[in-house]
Amino acid sequence: VDLRRHNVDVRVSWSPRAGVTNEARRLTRLTNWDSKRWLQTDWSGGAGQVNWLVSNRFDSGDLNFSTVGEVRLPSVPTTWSQFSHTLPSSNLSDVHCSSSNDCFAVGSAGIGGEMIFHWDGNMWTRLTAQPTIPNVNINSVFCVASNNCWAVGNNSAGETILRWQGGPAWTRLTISALIPNVNLNSVFCTASNNCWAVGNNSSGETILRWQGGPTWVRQPINSAIPDTILNEVYCVSADDCWIVGNNGNGETILRWQGGPTWVRQPIISTIPNTNLNDIFCFASNNCWAVGNNSGGETILRWQGGPT
Repeated sequence: VDLRRHNVDVRVSWSPRAGVTNEARRLTRLTNWDSKRWLQTDWSGGAGQVNWLVSNRFDSGDLNFSTVGEVRLPSVPTTWSQFSHTLPSSNLSDVHCSSSNDCFAVGSAGIGGEMIFHWDGNMWTRLTAQPTIPNVNINSVFCVASNNCWAVGNNSAGETILRWQGGPAWTRLTISALIPNVNLNSVFCTASNNCWAVGNNSSGETILRWQGGPTWVRQPINSAIPDTILNEVYCVSADDCWIVGNNGNGETILRWQGGPTWVRQPIISTIPNTNLNDIFCFASNNCWAVGNNSGGETILRWQGGPT
């Protein structure tokens, strides 16, 4: 019926003796009255409010209206709902949730500086911009747990890697001299001590790995993957990961299966000049990759075959 109410059906059955089954059943409804997402019609306190936050309007259990009015929880939307904020110039690039009431959305702002929003189950709130992270584009975020998240991106000084360990702010890792002028486009973790970040720079593909140490480690550049832009990384398991992207010769698909290097998959001659932007896998033999080329959209499927 609405977003803050759930019907509960509890049944307990037992057998007092052979061939006989007894059952007790209780039906009830649980409502989250602490929710701030209320819809309110007019009464003597003034016009209604969408978010139940204005102190001089109805916010108690008195229910003594001098005019006709009501307070009710919003119904389940039939379409996507848009949440507004006070920074319309921001561009949000990625979102990841550790639970239904704990999400981060990241991007950049036209006014300069990183853009990080947090969802607490009721509203999105922007985390205060940090002066130590100027002119940053944050392209991807991934949370292993509510107090263990990574965000990656780029700025004019090189790669940007941020970490969240429960607050009060994200911490920027020191720029590595071994990773100059890098754009990091995606990050994915299979555990708190096993993460991959991918992107590109003027020397070719960029693949970084985190294994719980003091720094991220750059993987050696692979001569078989020249001038490549890596857009997305996804892992089915700790030793089965995929990366997609593009270069001047067509789509780029890399696979890592626990070996010393990532292996480039053969280019598909029937899909020229393709940019692959994202990949998702249900299992080691069931993946989808999407992108575009001069002929329109590109949709690829992996079912465990040779290509």
